[in-house]
Amino acid sequence: MKLNAGSLVADRFEIVRFIAEGGMGEVYEAKDRVLGEHVALKFLSHRNVGDDQIARRFRREIQLARKVTHPNVCRLFDVYFHEVEVPGIPHEKARVAFVTMELLDGETLEAYVQKRGRLGEDEALAIVVQMCRALDAAHAAGIVHRDFKSNNVMLVRDRRQTHSGPDAEGAERPNDFRVVVTDFGLARSTDDHQSSSTRSPLTVDQLIIGTADYMAPEQIHGEAVSPQSDLYALGVVMFEMVTGRKPYSAPNAMQLLVKRINEKPARPRDFVPTISHLWESTILRCLETDPKDRPLSAREVLRELEATTTFDAESLGSDLHQRAASGEVRRAGTTTTVIVEVPAKSWRHPGLWLGALALILAVGLLLFRQPPAGSAAGPFSPRRQTTGPGLELDPVFSPNGEDLAWSGELPDGRFEIFVQRLGSGAPPRQLTLDDGAAFEPDWSPDGSRIVYHSRRRGGLWTTTPQGASPEQLATSGSRPAFSPDGRYLVYQSESSPLVADTTAPAIVPSHLFLLDLETKQNRPLTTSGQPDGGHGAPCFTPDGRHVVFSTSYRARSEIWAVEVETGTLRPLVRSTNAAYDPVVSPNGKRLYFSALSSEVKDLWELDISADLTEVGTPRLVAGLGVSSLRSPAISKDGKKLVFAAYSTRSNLWQLPIDPRDGAPAGEAKALTYGDDRYSRPSFSPDGKTLAYDFWKTGVKINAWLMDWKSGERRQAVQAQASTSHASWLADGRIGLSSWDEATRSYLLADPAGSAFTPVEELPKDADWAVLSRDGKRLAYHTRGQGTSLNVWLRDLEAKTPARQVTFHENLAGFPIFSHDGKWLSYQVRQGDDTQLWQLELSTGLARQLTFDPGASWPFSYFPDDSKIAFAGLRDGLWNLYWIAPGSLEQRALTLSSSLTSYLRYPTFSPDGKTLVFEKAESNGDLFLVDAFL
Repeated sequence: MKLNAGSLVADRFEIVRFIAEGGMGEVYEAKDRVLGEHVALKFLSHRNVGDDQIARRFRREIQLARKVTHPNVCRLFDVYFHEVEVPGIPHEKARVAFVTMELLDGETLEAYVQKRGRLGEDEALAIVVQMCRALDAAHAAGIVHRDFKSNNVMLVRDRRQTHSGPDAEGAERPNDFRVVVTDFGLARSTDDHQSSSTRSPLTVDQLIIGTADYMAPEQIHGEAVSPQSDLYALGVVMFEMVTGRKPYSAPNAMQLLVKRINEKPARPRDFVPTISHLWESTILRCLETDPKDRPLSAREVLRELEATTTFDAESLGSDLHQRAASGEVRRAGTTTTVIVEVPAKSWRHPGLWLGALALILAVGLLLFRQPPAGSAAGPFSPRRQTTGPGLELDPVFSPNGEDLAWSGELPDGRFEIFVQRLGSGAPPRQLTLDDGAAFEPDWSPDGSRIVYHSRRRGGLWTTTPQGASPEQLATSGSRPAFSPDGRYLVYQSESSPLVADTTAPAIVPSHLFLLDLETKQNRPLTTSGQPDGGHGAPCFTPDGRHVVFSTSYRARSEIWAVEVETGTLRPLVRSTNAAYDPVVSPNGKRLYFSALSSEVKDLWELDISADLTEVGTPRLVAGLGVSSLRSPAISKDGKKLVFAAYSTRSNLWQLPIDPRDGAPAGEAKALTYGDDRYSRPSFSPDGKTLAYDFWKTGVKINAWLMDWKSGERRQAVQAQASTSHASWLADGRIGLSSWDEATRSYLLADPAGSAFTPVEELPKDADWAVLSRDGKRLAYHTRGQGTSLNVWLRDLEAKTPARQVTFHENLAGFPIFSHDGKWLSYQVRQGDDTQLWQLELSTGLARQLTFDPGASWPFSYFPDDSKIAFAGLRDGLWNLYWIAPGSLEQRALTLSSSLTSYLRYPTFSPDGKTLVFEKAESNGDLFLVDAFL
């Protein structure tokens, strides 16, 4: 399948040149016409052309391998398909899969050793350090290479990493290279329909010729592989580097494998008598037959080798290995760096949370408002239904009203679906047993099924009230709700990113889908952005004609309805701020919902007609004081109401950072305390003042300032409107977003807070406005005249109109400026994920920086603009990371394992020694009103 230069592949990639051919197939250099960058294309072998099963496995392996984000690992981008002629069948075409990957300019380690001869220990260590980093990153992500060899290690010319310069003969030395390990995850995709753990590699056509020298004994036997299998191959590569030979030799591959199974390897000293004892012992430990006798990790290999040489390993990151030796290092996700776990403080203790919640509810019950005249609701007398140590949410009644299902937090932080018989005194029964992130249950009208959303496995799942094995109904979506006749299921396309009472039901671009459970056909019920915002929390009216749902766009949230047959939209609640979680009474005459009042959510109601053409005025039913009332549900007879009472606290934390490499340098500690919300921190240019948003129950959001040394605090400006999200100018002035019910604008205040001046009136839907450090540019996101959210830029000095600078189909927003003003970073919604992008303002060229499943929300640059700090959602957990735009290296900074806590808005101090961020955590229980209507 040789492709000529100039050929167009997958309508996107223009072939530049042929690079090589191997067991996987052909490799080419190509130009990506969309991004304007050069990449490498690696095709599956012609033996697998048209094999859909191989192609699917290939794609799964690439998605797994993409989790490894490290400068010493060749970056894999995505899988595409291209039509080719089927060999031997004229005029017949089939799809062949290929992967796009980082284009590397260099030579293989195998070629380098053949050219240079055996390497000295210092030279070898410079390469081994980087190979170990790559393997460590892969193993931390749960990936075993399985085809590690010197031919899969590239030495890439990277002058930025040069330490020693050319040697006496003018040749480049190992320190002049970036060592890149290639082909992660690819060898497995060439397997022949069987798991590699159950078959011998000898059956892989021709692959054995290239890998026999490096295969671990367990691979030869067809047994399961582990990280120690890669360490065996690493031992072979190290042997090859320091001796110029391999530990085994034989005339053919079969005899070689027999020798490898039955004989011990040669000793390095047999070929290089002067080799150090520890180098030899380390290599031979890697080559042990039993995996249990090999080193535990690649880091352990490095610790042994660094003790044998005077090589300057500090420049290669030996600080990491020293920290690992002292027990300071932990692993998280796909990183290979120092992780400091944010400790659980006393307020996280379940007993204290329960006590606090009881006090909140005791005060809240005193604040319950009796319904005004004309209200249909009776006396509001809730009683506590659940008493678990964590958070209970998403309650729903069984059709007969005798049972209650909900999502509940287990002591280890997992969420499962629970069921309890009301009034029986029996304890709750855990319905799902192996999900770990089960939310939003709904009961089928006939009582035979419970459907729910799994954040861990994705999509919608169903089980029986008795706990039968779950079955998947849809591969995506959340917040499912049955139609009254049980035939249809309505759900929202996007899952809410946070488990907190501050979270809206859905984010842009979420919209609604309707699944016919009889025909299995799925169709969109609403269109993203029509009406404005993300669509979520759907429920049917009792007659099944309409679906009522919430639309959420940042601080604004409304209640709408859509007619199922025609798609006609009707607004129901637009005047009440932030209306969430609608539910219609069983008689179809009233709509109940949760809505924001003084920064918490209360229960509201309004009268509606059966066809929704007549809508009354919203009335306040009840509130919980300082706790939010969310997710109300009504029994089919209308006599019972259940709801979740949330309490979320949010404080600022500080984490010491080593400014040399951006690694955590100590334990994270709380900077603020209390039940209010502290958010969006930012340092003044001199580092003496910290600005942050302060949210307090009953008052408007305002920006505050804290003296970093004394801790003294004051409000940033005395304004009638809300102020938020401080942007510091180089001269110490502060830019602030400001808004009230009628307008949204941007202000510039002096540091003393005595005066402020309007800078710009913003579009009504504009949000997240930020000012460049020189005060010349203002960025924000808005829809403008289009339907999708994008970033806009206003040149304040030139006084030219704002112009759109990003052009994405879905959400592209939340911009941040680099300190030098040359770059703008932002987040982009791509399918189910949110990725971090960077825009070069001088050229208008943008590129994607993160590719991990989940979400990446940027917030600040490192003082020298070499790194971007962001909040990342990985495997359902929020933690803080940074990424280096140049190398795409990522580092995890925190290790939180709780689904009910989230960390975000990380900001660096000007000296790079401190990271300040927001940490929020929720708790709460379910409450039942026995006589509601």
